Amino acid sequence: MTSRLRSVRSVALAAGLIVSLQLVSLGSALAAGASTLTLHATPSAAKVGDQITLEGTLAFADTTSSSGGQTISLTREDDAGSHPLPDVVTDSDGSFSTTDTVDVSGTATYQAAFAGGAGQDPANASDPVTVTKFASHVSIEVSSHAVRFGTSVHLTAHLGRGTDSRVVGIYAKPDGGGKKVIRTAKVDRHGDLHATFTPSKDTTFIARYDGDPAHRAAHDDAVTRVRVIVHAKLTRAIARSGRYHIFRHGSRAPCIVRVAPNHKAFSVRATLQLFAKGQWRKSAAKSFTLNSSSLTGFAIRGTSNVNFRVHVTLPTHHDHLGDTSPWLYLRFR
Repeated sequence: MTSRLRSVRSVALAAGLIVSLQLVSLGSALAAGASTLTLHATPSAAKVGDQITLEGTLAFADTTSSSGGQTISLTREDDAGSHPLPDVVTDSDGSFSTTDTVDVSGTATYQAAFAGGAGQDPANASDPVTVTKFASHVSIEVSSHAVRFGTSVHLTAHLGRGTDSRVVGIYAKPDGGGKKVIRTAKVDRHGDLHATFTPSKDTTFIARYDGDPAHRAAHDDAVTRVRVIVHAKLTRAIARSGRYHIFRHGSRAPCIVRVAPNHKAFSVRATLQLFAKGQWRKSAAKSFTLNSSSLTGFAIRGTSNVNFRVHVTLPTHHDHLGDTSPWLYLRFR
């Protein structure tokens, strides 16, 4: 009975040993079939149109198997989709190398794949490249940086060479207002686009290029300030003598003032001078408020046989340059 029990144990131990040996053998086979694939894309930061070098190595855990002569599939993933690249074959040491040209900005992720075979496992590797666009160059010139109200400004936008799209937009943004399109069109063979605009107040002119697949958007701006027109006029004179308006002694000389564009509620300042001791000397100054029609008026009373002159000023403010009317000459007699 005892002898039989020993025999059974011996058989059980022998069976366990066989199973163990089989498991070890299977594990060794799995390790031997393992594959390792690497991929390096350089440079890691590039511009659209740059050439990217792709290098990598395929290695097998089973060193008795050669990783040379193996086919590696390559793919580029970018914002435009998936792009299969030509397959490469590994050298005798398992290395491979090829190049690709990036043509879309953003992130280009390169993927390498080994399909496996002959007891070797599949393997994959990837490496991203950051792709930026080329800078584009656009500029705008204005015919004048300061004009009188009602005067047109000539604008020239210029786009640098090398861009695919040749369309440029010219915009006007009046002080305190929104941006509006003046003209959008292709530039001429010199890279120029011309336009004309009549600003009613200080205006920022903008040239904008929206970019293309290889070039970034760009813009440039220039400012033209608009000078108001202050018009002053003496009325009810009884005569003229050269540049002098003649008024009766004891009367008043009315002066009407108009400002363009409309500046209702703004104040203009009138300055009166008299000629004495061989030079013009300040006699009086006073401010007057423009009405809803951008008009105001005042009257001058002066001494007989004394030469006077008067002018009116609207100061510069946030959206217009100021202006001063020409001198108006008068005399009482």
